[in-house]
Amino acid sequence: MHLPEVQYNCFWEDPSSVSLNWLSILYSMMSIASCHSSFSSDPKDGTSQSREEISFFRHKSAQCLVLSDYTKPTVNTVEALLLYFFGQHIERQKNQFANYLVFTTVVRVAMRAGYHRDSSHFQGISTFTGEYRRRVWLVLLQFDILMSFEVGLPRTINEVETDTELPRILRDGDLTPEMSQLPPSRPEDDSILCHMIVRVGILRVLGKIQDRAVSIHPLSYDIVIQIDQSLDEQYDSVPPSLKAHHRYAITETPTSLLQRLMIDLLFQKARCSLHRRFIHSQPKSHRKCIDASLRIIHHQSYIYHECRPGGFLWGYKWKVICAASYDFLLAAIIICLGLNPQNGSGQNVPPCVDPDSYGGPGKLLKALEESYMIWTEWSSEIHEARVVSDIVKSVLKRVKGQPTMVPFDNNGKSGLGKSSRGSHIPTIRLLSPLVFFPVSRFWSIISVVVLTRDRRNRTS
Repeated sequence: MHLPEVQYNCFWEDPSSVSLNWLSILYSMMSIASCHSSFSSDPKDGTSQSREEISFFRHKSAQCLVLSDYTKPTVNTVEALLLYFFGQHIERQKNQFANYLVFTTVVRVAMRAGYHRDSSHFQGISTFTGEYRRRVWLVLLQFDILMSFEVGLPRTINEVETDTELPRILRDGDLTPEMSQLPPSRPEDDSILCHMIVRVGILRVLGKIQDRAVSIHPLSYDIVIQIDQSLDEQYDSVPPSLKAHHRYAITETPTSLLQRLMIDLLFQKARCSLHRRFIHSQPKSHRKCIDASLRIIHHQSYIYHECRPGGFLWGYKWKVICAASYDFLLAAIIICLGLNPQNGSGQNVPPCVDPDSYGGPGKLLKALEESYMIWTEWSSEIHEARVVSDIVKSVLKRVKGQPTMVPFDNNGKSGLGKSSRGSHIPTIRLLSPLVFFPVSRFWSIISVVVLTRDRRNRTS
């Protein structure tokens, strides 16, 4: 976010000289900084104090937005709302749908302010302001696709209604408020802006996949093949410097390594999402789903080891958890389906490809065991991880000929015993709903089952 140094200095000299939107941005940045500090430090050191600071700064940011009447957007209204949303998003709160509702408000306010139209259409917008509006819209476009995918709802932004161009690859020093013309775009590099511009092509294909996933009309396999070709073309256009590999130079930064990994994780997630519906009926989809899932878990294992003390990504685990936890979850579920193929009634179905074509069940089992170990260790930091580890544990038991069902207690924990009343705890058939429901709706299924079980316990 661009905050001119002159305006920042003026604030400390005369706090009343800045707008409420500017002040909201400042509070949001302080909230995000406090959140970053709490993630990067020892959880035992001042956790409660950090939470109080985060809550305080976020509350002040919200107060500024309300007092400025964000429903009537002016200068910096959209930026202030976006940073407020981002502060909530990086905390990975349990109610992701609440964060999604905040984000949809940001998008609608941005459209009200004309961010969905390129600034070249408006004479009153300077070259400097117009370029930053393009950057803000690029962030909104990417979050819209990712958030819609997570909650399993249609996208808020319809791309036929927007013509905002992509921003140029320029450094902040290349832009000045007095400029009348944009300089040429710099060559592709490892900057954050270049990374965002490169991955937006893959994200747009993922958006098309999401549109098909929520559509009420059946999806033909010919359309799947067309989208798959488009996805491959987008990934082939990624510069070699941003292609994923698990090597890094001594001069490289952890951020650049994560950028490469996130682009590949996005590509593999799109492959899984596109072909998951046909995993048991089309050999090509089966192979692509399994291959993409194995690659995701391979990345998860690499990131897990590098995020440990002394690793190259030590201190960056919170970024990975914020950005990729649903990717790892999706891969684990598809591997579960690969090991235990079932139809919608929970009945086993024969695999549509030879298991040896992707290394055999042993390779899938090894990947799932690795994923299970990581999810178990992350369970104290990701509220979904405990449920995921229970699911993976159940599938591992199923493969080894042990019980195939995982019961849940009143706290959502797994257990294979009996309840305190002596009655058997109601159980969940794990794999049958996953064939038809997107991964983003899986938690809704868990919640409904747990609530139903609790009502039965109270009436019994």
